[in-house]
Amino acid sequence: MKRSDTVRLLSALVLVSANIAAQCPAGGYPPPPPPYTAPGGGSPSFNGPVGATTNTPPLVPPIPNPGGATPGPVAGGTTPTPSPLRGVSSRNPNSGRQPRPNPGGRGNPKRARNSWNDRIGIAWRAVFPPVDSKQGYDASIASLREGVSRPVATGGWERDEMPSLVLVYDPSDSEHLKAIIALRRDARFTAATWVFNCFKVDARQLDKRQRQLRLAVFEKDGQLVREYGAKDLRKAFRSMETAYMNATKRHLSKVIPHLHRNVGAIAYCKEKIAWLEQRIVCHDCGKAHKTPETIARFKKDMARYEEALAGFRN
Repeated sequence: MKRSDTVRLLSALVLVSANIAAQCPAGGYPPPPPPYTAPGGGSPSFNGPVGATTNTPPLVPPIPNPGGATPGPVAGGTTPTPSPLRGVSSRNPNSGRQPRPNPGGRGNPKRARNSWNDRIGIAWRAVFPPVDSKQGYDASIASLREGVSRPVATGGWERDEMPSLVLVYDPSDSEHLKAIIALRRDARFTAATWVFNCFKVDARQLDKRQRQLRLAVFEKDGQLVREYGAKDLRKAFRSMETAYMNATKRHLSKVIPHLHRNVGAIAYCKEKIAWLEQRIVCHDCGKAHKTPETIARFKKDMARYEEALAGFRN
């Protein structure tokens, strides 16, 4: 090995060692989460939960920077560095194909999707169809309406005093799964489900004539509003508005922004807690630093958002 190559290798090792040593003593590993500037320790990105009686307009959730960096507001986030063009030669910068415009991507923050909100799911609860017992071993499966109208003691599903959604699907049918995934991508529908009792029933437990994919919307007393087939699943939001209005005397469309903000904040806190719990002990020095206290603060914030979300369920 040449002397110059040896010097370069030793210099690189010194720089790496210096970087590792500088990371731990400065603040410990992992890097600190976003600063808490909101009253009560809330995340500045969401600026506190939104209650059911407040008139405060919701803030746009943050767009996290790549590499796990602290997420910043949409209006004041850092501008992403443009990626190099594919096939561009260093000698001829005009060569290569131009990237396709992405109106909903990071280049346009107003329309960009947020990774924290992309983690918002639908809290479906798997249930068995109610059964009407008869003499001997014979039994018949009752209608789905019985599950959301009967008391729990007599075979009804556990629920609160809110409208219900019942999804009937076959987990082994790829077309059913594709339709459900498409429904899950509807941010408005996903946020609205958080103020409904959401049940899913395996269609293979039902009679062959009842195994088609469908979504039923029920009032809080168990009355059927409407049932939608595979091609009309997204239209269920209309019946959800009716059921929610009858239950709370509030317009579902008007509370959707507040629901989305609180649910997005819950997803944000869960993601941060899961990330920090894997890094309680620093890999370099073996110390916990302030990570447990930070986790406790995120859990406190998440409880506040969950409490605010519960205000829309009564």
